[in-house]
Order: sequence, then C-alpha cells, then structure tokens
Amino acid sequence: MKAQLTLMMLMGLVMLIAVGIVLYIGGSSMTKSTERGSEQQRLSQSAIQTIRDYVHSCLDATTTAALDLIGKQGGVLYRAQGGLTPDILPSDPQGGRYVIYDGLNVSYLIHRPSQNVGRLYFAEPPDYPWVTFPYVLNKSDMSVMRTTYTGYFGISLLPPLFKPGKDSIQEQIESYISFNLPRCTDWSSFKGLSITADKPNVSVIIAENKTQIETEQYFSVVANWQVNITDSSTGSNTTLDMFSRGYPVHLAKFYVFVQSLIYSEINDSSFDPLSQSSPASPVFVFRDIFKNPEDEGADDLIIVKDAESELRGKPLEFRILRQNRYPALVWINQSDINSYAFYRMGMCPAKAQSIFLEGNQLKITYATDSPYEWSGTLSAIDPDEDNVSFSIKPEDGIIDDVPLNDALFRLFVYASDGGNTKDYQIVNLTLAGCPEE
Repeated sequence: MKAQLTLMMLMGLVMLIAVGIVLYIGGSSMTKSTERGSEQQRLSQSAIQTIRDYVHSCLDATTTAALDLIGKQGGVLYRAQGGLTPDILPSDPQGGRYVIYDGLNVSYLIHRPSQNVGRLYFAEPPDYPWVTFPYVLNKSDMSVMRTTYTGYFGISLLPPLFKPGKDSIQEQIESYISFNLPRCTDWSSFKGLSITADKPNVSVIIAENKTQIETEQYFSVVANWQVNITDSSTGSNTTLDMFSRGYPVHLAKFYVFVQSLIYSEINDSSFDPLSQSSPASPVFVFRDIFKNPEDEGADDLIIVKDAESELRGKPLEFRILRQNRYPALVWINQSDINSYAFYRMGMCPAKAQSIFLEGNQLKITYATDSPYEWSGTLSAIDPDEDNVSFSIKPEDGIIDDVPLNDALFRLFVYASDGGNTKDYQIVNLTLAGCPEE
C-alpha cells in the first residue's frame, strides 16, 4: 500500500514537472512571438516615417525651386516648367517678351508707354510725356503753376499676388508644385513596398491683410496628396494624405516692396530704385545694364534681394526686367524765342553757322533784336537713370533751304539716352532777311 502511494506520488510529481516544462516552453514562445510582432510593427512605422520624410524632401525641393524661379524669371513660371505662363517659342525674339539672363528666360515687367491717356499724357515724342514737361501751366495766362515729375512713364506687367487674380504668384507656385512633386518621387527605390499616389492638391498660404503682412515670418505650403503604401509580403497597407512645410520667407512683404518699387518706376520719372537700398534695410537693390538684342537699346534689370528671406542659404531674389524708355526733354519755352528774328545764314552772302550746341548749352546768334543771341540750357530726365546727351537738326547749325516766303524755320532739339529712344522738341525760329553788309 505504501509502495503504491509512493509510486502515485512520484508519478504526480513527474506530471507536475512535465506540465511546468510545457508551460515554460509555451510561455517562452509567446514572448518571442510577441517580441517578433513588436519588431515588425516598429519596422513598419519606420518605413512609413521614411516615406513621409521622403515626400517632405520632395516638397521642399519643388517649393524652393518654385520660389527661386518665379523671382528670377520676373514673376512667371512657364507651362513647360509647370507654371501658367505661355512658353517662350523659338520664333519669339529676345528683347520682345523676354531676355535670357543667367541662363533663364526673364520676362519683361516694365514696358514703355503704349497709348495716350486722353490729352493728359502722351506715349510718343514730341508730346511725351506731356508738352510742357515738367511744368504745369495755368491755362488762362500760360504761366507756370508748378513743377512735377510724376506722370505716365511705363506699364507694369507684374502679376497679382493672390488668387483669383489672373496668373497670380500664388496660383503659379501651386501649379508648379502640383506638377513637379510627383516627378520628384521614385517609389521603386522602396523595396518590399508597393506605393501609388494620386495627383496632389497644393495650397500656398500667404499673409493677406495688412497686419499679417507687417508681422509675416513664414510662408507655408500644404499638399493634400494621397500616398497608398502596401507591404508586399504581408498585404498590410496604410495611407498618407497630408504634407505641409513652412519656410522663413516673407513672400507677401517682399512682394509689396517690389510692387511699390515698380509703381514708383512707372509713375515718377525722377525715381531711382537704387535709392531704396540702405544699410538699415534688409532689402538690397542692384542694377545690371545690357543691350536689347532687338533694338540695341540699353535695357536693364533691377535686381532686388531680401536678406531676411533665405532660400538654400541665399537671399530671396526678384528680377524686374525694364524696357528702355524715352528720356523726357525739359520744355523749351517757345515764348522766350518768339521775340527774336534770325537770319537765313545759309542763304545770305556770309554762309555762317548760326545755331551752336555745346554740351547742353544751345545758342542761336544773329538775332535782329538786342542782345544778338538767344541762349538756353537744355536738360532732361531719364526714367531709367541713363545719361542723356543732346543733339540738333540741322547738324551743321545753318539756317538754310528755307523758301523766302516761309517765315519760320524748324529746329529739332533731341535728348538721347544712347539707344534708339529719343525725345525731341520742335523749336520754331522766326526768320528775317539777310543782314546788311
């Protein structure tokens, strides 16, 4: 009996040990399985974060390129680049729509005037910009009331900043990023994953009201882009659909500065954009002059840089391509000359020069009234800050080839900035007979 009891106790102990061993082994397997599952989960999250970082890097690249190009190309992004502006065609000559500068097709932003504004401002010489520039006369007695240099000196082609303005800066950047973001990605580089993506919907967020612009610190981009990720081995999948980035770029504030500069350019002939640079300002303005390939005139670029807005470690840049405009010849008051009569020196026995131009000093001699000379100082204002020179026609300065029955001689006085853009005024000289010998 004792022997049987002892045997049963031994068998029970053996079974207890066996169950313990089984439970131990089983418990170890569950823990290892759980650990493997956690490791797989961590790898999955790591892969997702890698893809998210990858998309963000592409969003950075395309956004930075958009900001860089739209500034350097004069506010435009061409359709072939992903923008909205019609592409430059091989038939488009340089100097018309654009000029190649620094390897880019820079669009003209300031054109010379093209149409008259009623009877107030004129687009072409000799009436340009108005007949008595820079003087405003009293219509009753034709006396000078005031002097002004503001008027109509150009046309701005600067696109608006915000939608729904036509081809706005905001919409062009959104279009560029939407077009180029999918082209930046190469999903085949992610082994073991199947990745597909829809067309992105991009929104550019820019400071809008006055308070926001004054305190602007960032420029933001949000890409609503559905990226579907599937693990090829397990079939598990997930979707990423929202990506956003911010940049320390004062886009609205910078645009307002550029817009103000252009407004002054086309409305004030005495305005010098280089005067907007100062040591206290983060914005720097430069000028680069070059020949217009179309008409050999001296067109130029106004290059504006914002040191507080950096892209790839360099200041944000905007280029204002400026078509060469006419210098404005200061009005020669005809009434000052009407009291004199001038000899037909070319038709008289003494064939002498009677009109002299030395630099900006114009002299007409042999008047019949005392003193025997009229003289005046010529001056002009060039809206492009070019140096101005003067010339006359007839170039030989001889009053000649005037029929005896004509009482007036037309003297042409020209102001030139060195290109084909000249302003001029016609001065009528009252003629007298030949002097007595």
